[in-house]
Amino acid sequence: ILMPDMAVATRIGPVHIEFFESVRAIAEEKAALLEKLPADGFAVLDLDDEYFEVLRAHSSAPVVTCSLKRRDVDYAGDPQADGRLWVCERATGESAVLPVPPPIGFMAENVLHAVAVARKCGVSWASITIALGNFQAVGMRWAVADMRGWTAINDGYNANPVSMRAALKAFADWPAPGRKFLALGPMLELGRLEREEHEAFGRFVAAGRWAGVAVVPWKPGAGAPSAAAQMLADGLRAAGWSADKLCVAASPAEAAAWLRERLRPGDALLLKASRGVGIERVLAELKKEN
Repeated sequence: ILMPDMAVATRIGPVHIEFFESVRAIAEEKAALLEKLPADGFAVLDLDDEYFEVLRAHSSAPVVTCSLKRRDVDYAGDPQADGRLWVCERATGESAVLPVPPPIGFMAENVLHAVAVARKCGVSWASITIALGNFQAVGMRWAVADMRGWTAINDGYNANPVSMRAALKAFADWPAPGRKFLALGPMLELGRLEREEHEAFGRFVAAGRWAGVAVVPWKPGAGAPSAAAQMLADGLRAAGWSADKLCVAASPAEAAAWLRERLRPGDALLLKASRGVGIERVLAELKKEN
């Protein structure tokens, strides 16, 4: 229907896997889109992705390669200590150090893909630098807000096992003078992997140095934590997470009340869950005055 001239394949993982037999099947479904590219178009693919070869085999157009780990690609990237990204273009030998919207932990990969498209379309390095400097995040994608002295980061637009871990890693590196709290909800559309992935993520969370974790249920108004939320909490408990630093809430309001008692000036809170959970409802409750 769309007949695109160019395509970018972002990270492939167990997203919507409820409808697929495996992650490889997801990769093959995405790869089918590349078969419709015209011969004079191009596909931007990440050499660091496990399914790079699957995607490349299906592309009917030339492939433009990217990597944050290797230099033998069309566009090589190297995140810098100051939060910028060094990019080298193999065809011209030119390089540039570009601003990266926060958090650089996972935005560097997105920026590298965007730079590849822009340069292939003839955009100058100067224009790319200006555009990145003016970047504005869309709603609920690492939206940072000051909340009477403490910071809220709403990343609740969507979630899956890959993005949940990436968000927590980025939050762990986020500069905050105080403590760090999490408000987490279930990941949807995992099908048969629901328990396995939620418990594994719970164990992953427990390895972090968080001041407190509020787990929010899926179904609005259910009056009790959803099964997936309980699975996440089970993973936390199995990894030895302290009960006094865990709230398995029955509602967003209950999670907000628990967090409100603990959050202090200088602290930071990350909110993350699948879109259907509506994790932003916790933030809406926190915005209300006591």
